[in-house]
Amino acid sequence: MNEVKERIERRAKSINQSMATEFMRLTISSIVGSSPILDKFSTWLLAGCGATAALMITNVKSITPFLGTSGFTISIYLLILAAVAGLLQKYKAIMVQCFYEFTEKLLVGANSLQTNHLKAFEELRKEAEGYNVKFDAVPDIDIGKIKNEFFKITPFLLRKKALKNFEKGSQDYLHGWRKMAGSFKWQAYYLVLQVLFFMIFLLVAAISVQSFA
Repeated sequence: MNEVKERIERRAKSINQSMATEFMRLTISSIVGSSPILDKFSTWLLAGCGATAALMITNVKSITPFLGTSGFTISIYLLILAAVAGLLQKYKAIMVQCFYEFTEKLLVGANSLQTNHLKAFEELRKEAEGYNVKFDAVPDIDIGKIKNEFFKITPFLLRKKALKNFEKGSQDYLHGWRKMAGSFKWQAYYLVLQVLFFMIFLLVAAISVQSFA
């Protein structure tokens, strides 16, 4: 009786842990779901920085009298910094959105496969019972084989990093989700820097023009 009680308590603990993990995944997914919106705004700003810099360089002779040589140089540098921050934001956004799409498809597909897998074994068990045959087989998947096939299609330069993440992910189910959350955090930071550099550029330009006037 004690053995049955301990087994049930272990299962209850495992269920609670799984539920906590799933809730954490859901929370992170809800947060990073705004990544495309931030990325879209950053893309507009990046395009604005590029267009403004191109316009200034094309009309350098007309603008220099208003901004001055130093003001013009500082303005271009600020636009470059804003563009660099925008590109870094774009890189982090790509990481977040690729992982998000990959995970969503994997989880949906895995849940469907698991359901069919368990259903197939349940049918086999019932069939064995009908013939009064002992059936001890349990659902099992060769993860090692899947890993090997996965790394065959992984680019050589990314294989080592992918293997490292695979190993960490097998020990910590939230490893990839933490990386996604970290990338989203840096995406937001880079977006703030991008906006800040562009606002400083506007401020410098406004002050220069006002001084000239």
